[in-house]
Amino acid sequence: MAESDRRALSNGTLAEIRAGAVQQVIVGGESPEVVIRALGFHRSLIYQWPGRFRKGGMAALEAQPVPGRPSKLGPLQLRKLSAISVGKCPVQLGFQYKLWTRAMIQELIWRELQVSLNESTVGRLLRRLAYTPPKDRSFGPANRTRRRSSAGCSRSTGRW
Repeated sequence: MAESDRRALSNGTLAEIRAGAVQQVIVGGESPEVVIRALGFHRSLIYQWPGRFRKGGMAALEAQPVPGRPSKLGPLQLRKLSAISVGKCPVQLGFQYKLWTRAMIQELIWRELQVSLNESTVGRLLRRLAYTPPKDRSFGPANRTRRRSSAGCSRSTGRW
């Protein structure tokens, strides 16, 4: 199994794979090298799993929480940010330009939620919320007319 395939598996499926591998090695007497090669995982894992199993049983083979700093914005704050920004033009909220930028979203988060975020963090947040930058449709003579005739803001979906 390729590494990219394993990352797509759910935590429950991975726990079952770990439990099956441990069972084959401890109960079935299979060679750890053979078992791990058949699963396509890195060979060092097959030596960690039985140790975890001996210390904590099957529960020790369950997925562990992913380490890292917790998000500064909770679910309610994300909904509020979305309600404030989606469907509105930055000009309507007191900004100078008609298209959202990360710096504008950063300022909006500070102004409305009193949370300070780095601009790159704002970019990751926007990606996580599935907001995408607008495509540049300004090239070509057919778009010049549309550009001149469109006044105001027209972004109304999850675009920034």
